[in-house]
Amino acid sequence: MDDTTGSSSQEQNTNSDDMGSQEHTTTSNETAIAALSSDRPYVNHTYRDFSLYLQQGLPIIDHKKAGSNFPAKLHQMLSEPHFSHIIGWMPHGRAFKIMNKDLLVNQAIPAFFVQTKFESFTRQLSGWGFKRLHQRGADYGCYYHEC
Repeated sequence: MDDTTGSSSQEQNTNSDDMGSQEHTTTSNETAIAALSSDRPYVNHTYRDFSLYLQQGLPIIDHKKAGSNFPAKLHQMLSEPHFSHIIGWMPHGRAFKIMNKDLLVNQAIPAFFVQTKFESFTRQLSGWGFKRLHQRGADYGCYYHEC
């Protein structure tokens, strides 16, 4: 067994030299692939439709602060009919739009949040992963979240 172990370790040394050149080839291939992919910027705008999530019987995972965090308060504000002229859902239900910034700051935000500045509100939106649509069309200026 010692002879076999000795010869295999010599083979391993020989193979490791070969592997070293293969690793160099692999590294240069990976570098070439990375260079090709970096030429084209990739922005992931994949939309997953969760509208049938509950109907499919998938569970709702509750967190102890789920009712008092920013997204929950935002959803409550969007669900209030007397704020619908200030902030509201788009007809497709995947985004919301701020129709009147001044009324939002003076009436809607103080009813649900501690902050009273529009900049703080938008900072909270971006901090929680909401994105603003800047493309032309009916959804211009709307905010959405992937989940």
